[in-house]
Amino acid sequence: MRPTISVYDLDNIYVSFVLFKNSRYYSYTTKWRDTGATFELLWSRRVDNGFGDNISSTPIPVKLSSTVGPNGELYLLQVWFRSGGSDRSYISKILPDGTQYWLSSGLPGTEYLTLLNGGEFIIGGEVIYSGGFVYVSGQHWIWSPNRDFGVCVNKISTNNTYSSSWGSGTNITTDRGIVYNYTRFFAPRVSMVVLGGSLYVAFADQRNGNMDIFLAKVNTNTGSREWTKPIATTSAREDYPSITYDSVGNLYISYVEWSTGIPLLRIAKVDKDTGNVLGVMSDFGGVLYNPSQGFILPKLFVDNSGAIYIMFKDDGGEGRVKLKVAKYDGFAGNLLWLKELPEISYKKYAHIVSRSIFYWQIGSPISVRINSQFSGNPVFQVSPDGGVNWYNANTNEIVIFTNLGNDLRVKINAVGDGYELVSVSNYTIEVLDYLSGDLIVSTNSSFTYHIGSNLLSKVPGGQIITNYVFSDGNNKSIFYTRFVNIGNTNGTFYFYLTPVGWNVMVFDASGNNVSTAFTNGYYSNFVASGVGTNFRIEVSVPSSALDGEFQDFYLYSTGIKGGIVHDAFILRTVSWKYLPDMFISNSSGIIGRNVWELTPYTQIVSNLVNSMFYGYETPTTNFIVISNGGILPDVVEISNLFTVSSGNISDWNISVFNVSDNQSITTYPYNVSLNVGQSKIIMVVVSPKTSAPTGSFLNLVFFTRSTNAFQDNIRKDSVRLVYENHKYQPDLIIS
Repeated sequence: MRPTISVYDLDNIYVSFVLFKNSRYYSYTTKWRDTGATFELLWSRRVDNGFGDNISSTPIPVKLSSTVGPNGELYLLQVWFRSGGSDRSYISKILPDGTQYWLSSGLPGTEYLTLLNGGEFIIGGEVIYSGGFVYVSGQHWIWSPNRDFGVCVNKISTNNTYSSSWGSGTNITTDRGIVYNYTRFFAPRVSMVVLGGSLYVAFADQRNGNMDIFLAKVNTNTGSREWTKPIATTSAREDYPSITYDSVGNLYISYVEWSTGIPLLRIAKVDKDTGNVLGVMSDFGGVLYNPSQGFILPKLFVDNSGAIYIMFKDDGGEGRVKLKVAKYDGFAGNLLWLKELPEISYKKYAHIVSRSIFYWQIGSPISVRINSQFSGNPVFQVSPDGGVNWYNANTNEIVIFTNLGNDLRVKINAVGDGYELVSVSNYTIEVLDYLSGDLIVSTNSSFTYHIGSNLLSKVPGGQIITNYVFSDGNNKSIFYTRFVNIGNTNGTFYFYLTPVGWNVMVFDASGNNVSTAFTNGYYSNFVASGVGTNFRIEVSVPSSALDGEFQDFYLYSTGIKGGIVHDAFILRTVSWKYLPDMFISNSSGIIGRNVWELTPYTQIVSNLVNSMFYGYETPTTNFIVISNGGILPDVVEISNLFTVSSGNISDWNISVFNVSDNQSITTYPYNVSLNVGQSKIIMVVVSPKTSAPTGSFLNLVFFTRSTNAFQDNIRKDSVRLVYENHKYQPDLIIS
């Protein structure tokens, strides 16, 4: 049985086929990528056949047909014959990642064509995709009367569950008699295209005693058959239709005719609106392969210029069959060329290409060795740079790379004449020498805080470290960088720093200014295996920088001059002009000076208060100091969140007063104006009322933010005042 191939693009090429092993047939679909240099296998999966494995009879595959949808998904039609059972056809939807869905309403394998009730056999013909739907043709075979056959089509949705738009299908042969009189392995002879809102179905019909070619037009919205027209109805046998169309909407139907006793190829040009035959081409300079020896499956294609391509089997003489392709410059036009497809015996085939291996450990491999257990004659190849350069790797031999990279891959080629059994039971790849380095970046010289240790990143987005600097023209953003050779080979490493608008200076471990080396392209340093080296990067932030403005420097390290990256960072410097600071002051002193917190639970004062009876409530006073820590005058916004653990907020007397501006604060948000370095004092006086439940907690949370600052959700500060109410206070008196 023929395999089927469907192409979405060069990265999504599907080949489906059937294998016979362990006394059973199995369907498989493989996905390939054409890189130009290789044909790379991406995945292979077994496709459910609709019967499962636990059945008494062995299903025999009859036919495969496939098409692709708009997102690269595959629709696969399978036709199976069960000995002692009946023919059944199934459609699978297979996503680009290999996930399979059945297009059926119930259990996998539910038939999609049920128009002719009582059909003993259901044989699928062809599946095509158009306009968000899958169209499928099929044949029902009924034993009586007279082994009647009917051809029908259906329109199926392409979501992940079966849904037919035309119910049980559209019978396109209601005005015909016996459509076929062939075995299931040759039937059905149906070919379809969708054009201009109509489905055109070419099929063979034996009502008149001889097999003839007919064309049916079906409305794609309603599923109703509009007309059926004869295409080839001579006294000779006409069979094996194939349909296509050109850029202006003309239909072309190829078929095979036996008027002289031998199979001859014909092409009819048909008006799509009327179904009238506009002409027939008949001279193709070849002898078709006799159907008694196998299928005759000529396939037709018309390009945008109107040129016609036809592929067919040619008897060819010499006791062997040849595949030929002919090109004509137009209908009934000149033969431009007739090509015989070369006979290529199976010699070499890329069976496996791995993904990246060991990247996070080895950086750039220098030498490797493969050991494997296999039968037949496989050839191993290794690539240091993701498949750009491949090196043959005989088992247990050392391969030394002359082209270094950081993307190690393995390819296994099966070599033979097509009859050898080639298998690889296992293989190991050993990296003998490799060059790799790890960057570590910190914002303090002692490296008490750093990121990137033992983490290699090809791109800088995964590792980013940020400095926040007041842009007064004097302050600098300083990054402390350590580089460690984590490879097993001594080597020279190269460092690259992308230029940006702000001034950057770089100093090595001895304090020498090496900025010019970076400016001229790269800074290099010889580093022994396991040894580290430091350098410092200083970024001068101009006073003209706006609040929230930032600059990113990309820092790369590599063991290969030219920049195949081992590790990378983004060094980000953010300009600040504003920084409000809020802290608490009471009898125990100042809490939180120069500490700005996103949460209120770091700066907290707890108070015990009493509400024994009216007139004896305990007032408690706390002071909150708000300071301008930035370099420009600022307006600081105060917002609040007041909560109680039990009772109500109204059970408490709460007074908030701006002492510095002599203002009572009763509504929020409340704004405070501050000059550079200025502080203002907020007094908070709280007492519980007699209605406050004993043990109740009052939480007063105050938030501040600059109304001028770039809203980065970082420069916010908060404090929390906690009050616990007591109703009992024992007193001990000595006399």
